[in-house]
Amino acid sequence: MALIGAAHGGAWPVKPGSGKATLGASYLPAESYSNPVGRLRTYGMRQFGLSTYGETGLSPKVAMGWNWGFFKGVFSDSADGIGATDPELSLSWHAGRWGKTFFALQAIVQIPLGPSTPAGVPEGAPAFFSHRVLSFELHPVAGWSGGSWWLQGGLGGRARTGELAWQGRYALAAGKRLSDRFAAMLAMDGVVPLDDRASGKRGDQEGYYGWHLAMEFRIKGDWWAGTQFDSMLDKGREMPIGPRLNVYSRIGW
Repeated sequence: MALIGAAHGGAWPVKPGSGKATLGASYLPAESYSNPVGRLRTYGMRQFGLSTYGETGLSPKVAMGWNWGFFKGVFSDSADGIGATDPELSLSWHAGRWGKTFFALQAIVQIPLGPSTPAGVPEGAPAFFSHRVLSFELHPVAGWSGGSWWLQGGLGGRARTGELAWQGRYALAAGKRLSDRFAAMLAMDGVVPLDDRASGKRGDQEGYYGWHLAMEFRIKGDWWAGTQFDSMLDKGREMPIGPRLNVYSRIGW
């Protein structure tokens, strides 16, 4: 649900050997979740997480990205758990440009290494750590930059094993450099299940529609710190309904 945590970096090429890495912390309180058909159910949850994500250039046209929540603590009305989320790895091929617009194709794989949801969690409630399936996504993306503004959008599809519905995924973001030391971003993204024939497996009908607001401050050189607010609208499926607060620090090289 956090755009800053996307495994893929962007439409712009990354010079070989250069890149950026981010360390983030998040907190999400929720008093309800949406079940597989989108109906709200009362269920208290508190989620705390630490994650890392970033990208590095492998060649003039190819970059590698990663996204991993290496610590997550969930405390709910029926069960508690501490573990890690499934890591995501990506390869981005930067296809070219047209004027100030850049185009890329991203391939993202999510590896089921996180632990299963503890026993006692209601059916249809969000997975605590992992859906325990392998997923693969192709995600075309385009980005434009001019002056102090930038825009980026992408639309792709994710295939999942384990009888979980395949997903359509989209993201749209706009950012502005406010000064030499401050920048801001407003974004929206979503996930839509492509098959509504529920299999009964946890996460089968997972989906959400959310928006994100971020502010960044340059500490020194390519070292930045920021905060992001994530809000998921109440049309989600199998997701906690609540805001998420993030703080992060990013370094470039």
